[in-house]
Amino acid sequence: MVHQQLLPMDSHLSTNGGVLCQHVIKPHQHKHSPGLSSASQDLIHEIVAIYKELSCLPSLEPGATTNKLFSRLVGICIKQYKAETVCDVLDHPQILQLIKHLRNICSTGEYLLECQWSQKIIQDAYSYTENQPELLKNFVYYDNYHDLTKLELHAMLGCGVVPRTVVFVGSGPMPLSSILLADMCSDTTIIRNLDIDKDAIDIASELVSVIGKEKRIQNFLCDGMEYTGFGQADVIFLAALVGCDHQQKMQLLKRIYDQCKPGTAVMVRSAHSLRALLYPVIEPEDLVKCGFLVDIELHPHNQVVNSVILARRA
Repeated sequence: MVHQQLLPMDSHLSTNGGVLCQHVIKPHQHKHSPGLSSASQDLIHEIVAIYKELSCLPSLEPGATTNKLFSRLVGICIKQYKAETVCDVLDHPQILQLIKHLRNICSTGEYLLECQWSQKIIQDAYSYTENQPELLKNFVYYDNYHDLTKLELHAMLGCGVVPRTVVFVGSGPMPLSSILLADMCSDTTIIRNLDIDKDAIDIASELVSVIGKEKRIQNFLCDGMEYTGFGQADVIFLAALVGCDHQQKMQLLKRIYDQCKPGTAVMVRSAHSLRALLYPVIEPEDLVKCGFLVDIELHPHNQVVNSVILARRA
């Protein structure tokens, strides 16, 4: 699971009084509802239970309980299900009621996880005189990032897109996607990471520096809606959690389209199946509405959580 940008928490998920549990889902009796299969009902029950436990934790910082709950949730989301089961779950009133809040919880949890790991890698890097980049491989989700970045790069190269100058919107405190892209593609000369969170940019900048990537990767404290450099990019990445809702994502995509030059590629991270519990969904037709021409959409069925859509400005 890959986190890119911290979303603002709703008031019912605030940490006032040290308790996150303010939003209440009505008590759910574990009975099979008419019209739902037992498999669908069991999934709904487990998702609601995990949500309740996560929302009532005093903190979402990494720890034994937090890690276990997030691992259970991700494990549920990346399994393959029948289409009718996915519809049953995502359309169920209880899931519709909690899905926005669950995504916010996951976003915050991932942000804190990335902060912790980035700071650990930075500290470790100062203790070693060589092989600092190898320390990144200790990150618990390194393989997921690696596989997602490889998927995106192969998609681009397969469609004739060479990522020379890149802008990554919503890079977070551990810009591992940018680091891996720089490693995998020698044609990539500069990657400009954007994030609206100052702490994320400060941590990311130090991380990039200690592993010796500061000449190719730059980090900027900036809202994507205010950035004016999209016209200089060959490829623009849009992180899965950029924008609090579908409308904001569409506004940003339209702004990118208006600024970028013809032929510029956009790589948009989305989600499919029950992965939509973790990340908002963007469809190819959404990019078409903004004026882009869609080249390819890929839905991983392994441990990689994000789907990807590659499109280009006409």
